[in-house]
Amino acid sequence: MNTDIHAYLGNMGRHLRLEPGRRSEILRELSTHVEERVRELRESGIPSAEATESAIRELGDLSQVSREMYSVHSTGSWSEVLLATTPHLLLAAVFALHLWTRMFWVVALAVFAGLVAVLAWRRGNPKWSYPWLGYALAAPAVTWLLALASLAYGAWQSVQGGSLPLGLPLYLGIAVYIPFSLWVMMRIARRVARQDWLLASLAALPLPFLGSWLFFLQWRQGLLIANPTRALAADADTALMFVALAVTTALFLKIGRREWRILLVIVAAPVLAALGGITYQADPQSLPIIVVTFLTVAFLLSPLLLGSHDSLEEVWYAPSSEQPV
Repeated sequence: MNTDIHAYLGNMGRHLRLEPGRRSEILRELSTHVEERVRELRESGIPSAEATESAIRELGDLSQVSREMYSVHSTGSWSEVLLATTPHLLLAAVFALHLWTRMFWVVALAVFAGLVAVLAWRRGNPKWSYPWLGYALAAPAVTWLLALASLAYGAWQSVQGGSLPLGLPLYLGIAVYIPFSLWVMMRIARRVARQDWLLASLAALPLPFLGSWLFFLQWRQGLLIANPTRALAADADTALMFVALAVTTALFLKIGRREWRILLVIVAAPVLAALGGITYQADPQSLPIIVVTFLTVAFLLSPLLLGSHDSLEEVWYAPSSEQPV
């Protein structure tokens, strides 16, 4: 392939924030189109260099073409919307039916989300799979936080001269598990963010609200100390929160323009976080709600830092005569 065409498609691949499989397919089609156009121009008597330059110029401005391609190919079908919103709706049903108090349903849902995420990962991470990935990472994230809290509490007890609440071998295992699990989660998050930080934010959308709910359980003397009665009163509101997450996800996938998707995340996240703060506080105060809202927005925009400029040297396409990478 001509180096100018190769460079043009390489730059477009870095601007085209789509799933790797879809991106490779689009760029192969463009490669075939440009090569055929160059061949036509050369057959008409135009020198090779001028034919290549003219064929590339006919495609249009790189940024504009990338935006148009993104708008057309990033919009999800209704079947993809249904698949993407299913985990949110399942969580809404779990809370509406008070099934979170039964360990069987919690474990079954976590395993199911993990299986769906793994199968989707092996199929190239279609856009509907990102919410499933977020819920699949929720379980290791929660266990990581609990392990960190246990280790910190054990260290505090040791400093105070008391005995360790758990055995030393268990603490050694926890000390190994914490950095290993963090490395695995960061590796997955970084890979997703390199594909598209905005889809990584979509995957992370439910995590702040699950964290707020777990904090609510501890604060209200709920599940973590085996007294869920008071927490059940908030289940209806929590179910509505996950329905709202499903609606947000559906809007995200049906909106084609990237700018509107970013705006949706920036607007929807603080609104839902504020509603969650009001729901879970017996005496809502403005400062804690503002802090939680700010942290939620910062967390959902953090994939931008992981994904920015990480993949500048990667080739996201293959020439028409080759197989996709």
